[in-house]
Amino acid sequence: MLTYFSLGPNAKETAHDYILTYYGAMGDDVANMIADSVAVDEETVAGYAQAFEDAGADELVYFPCSTDPEQVEALAGAVGDRL
Repeated sequence: MLTYFSLGPNAKETAHDYILTYYGAMGDDVANMIADSVAVDEETVAGYAQAFEDAGADELVYFPCSTDPEQVEALAGAVGDRL
């Protein structure tokens, strides 16, 4: 399973820019739907982890919407002991 994330200042804008560029060829509706599903705060990141776990997934890949290495630390803080 895969989910996108972007944490920190300007998280939502960073996520939308990345996703709309990547999925733009699929059309605005699809690209915006995916962009709106990106976890842009710690609560959503943790909620996605719990939801996938509850659904029986034993592996979840968090894909960052930024190349900033600090995203790794931010993700670790959000998912806590699930790593």
